[in-house]
Amino acid sequence: MNSRPLFDSPIPWDLEQDLRSLNPQWENKPGIPLPPFRRALFPRIKRLLIAGLTPAVVLRGPRRVGKTVLMRQIIEDLLA
Repeated sequence: MNSRPLFDSPIPWDLEQDLRSLNPQWENKPGIPLPPFRRALFPRIKRLLIAGLTPAVVLRGPRRVGKTVLMRQIIEDLLA
C-alpha cells in the first residue's frame, strides 16, 4: 500500500483504494489494454487540455460509445 495520501484531508480507506485501482497510472502501473485507434475527437480534447483553456473538460454521450476509453487514451498519451 502506498503511504502517500491522495488528499490533504483524510478520506475513507475504501474510497482511496477505489480511486487508486481506477487510476493505476498514479503509481506507474499499467492500465487496461486500450484500442490502438483514436476517435476523431481525440486531438481536440487533448489540445484543450494542453492549452489550459478550461479547468475541466466534460464528455457527455450515450452509454458504451467510448467516453472512458477516450479519456484513458488521452491520459496514456500525456504520460508518454
